[in-house]
Amino acid sequence: MASAFCSNRMSAAGLTPELRRWTCGLLLVLGLGASGHLSAQVTENPMTVAPGHFLLRMDALSLKLEDQGEQPVGSRYSALAVGTTYLTAGLAPNVDLQVGVELFLRSRLKTGGGTTSNSGLGDLYVRPKWAFWSDAGLQAMAAVLPYVKLPTNSGGVGSHAAEGGVIVPWSMALDRGYRAGAMADWGLVRNDADNGYDSRWGASLVLQGDVSPSLGLYTESTLELTSAGISRTALTLGGGVTLETSRRLQFDFALYAGLTRGAPDWNPVVRLRWHF
Repeated sequence: MASAFCSNRMSAAGLTPELRRWTCGLLLVLGLGASGHLSAQVTENPMTVAPGHFLLRMDALSLKLEDQGEQPVGSRYSALAVGTTYLTAGLAPNVDLQVGVELFLRSRLKTGGGTTSNSGLGDLYVRPKWAFWSDAGLQAMAAVLPYVKLPTNSGGVGSHAAEGGVIVPWSMALDRGYRAGAMADWGLVRNDADNGYDSRWGASLVLQGDVSPSLGLYTESTLELTSAGISRTALTLGGGVTLETSRRLQFDFALYAGLTRGAPDWNPVVRLRWHF
């Protein structure tokens, strides 16, 4: 509703559809920061896992759908990820170590001339996290996560080069039980020509609140830029529902909509988190 309201106001101002999408998306990103208990959706949580404990996070299902404007009319691209899993082990009161693996990836491009599809195992990720700052009075925290991606993929679903970068997440408690979080990240990704690297910059904001002790709602926006060109800029806005079936197990059902051509039109996601 907020997106439709913003678009209508921008239309009344005489802006083009593309400029309206950009303006609304940026206003919504900024608005979230000014606007709920936080658990990481796309936005990472700066809190670390306690020493001797573990956290299993899994994107059980993530489906990205988009029309291909640069391809023949009627072309459709989809990307499916199943079982993208991170296992986190607590090492110290403010340090943990995450190891992630993409268990199954599939990409498919359907055009009038046929369908091109690739599927296989994804890559391996290693990410230490250090919560370097906290303020008990503000109930705020920040952390840093350097990471490296090792090219373990098969079936043509990724590049055969190592990649890496750094993530900086932040969160803070707000009034009435709400919590806000933000994340900035930078990384190097293999370019399309496979002869060098492109820089990628990202940012996200999330606002979450609890409806009941077991049910929560959140809204989240993400922005991704790359040195490969402004046409690949990806801005999304979405939201979801979290359901805690026990103190250790939580499910997360989300839907994101793309606001620019570089983002998937739709991205439904089913996640789970298990503390042990």
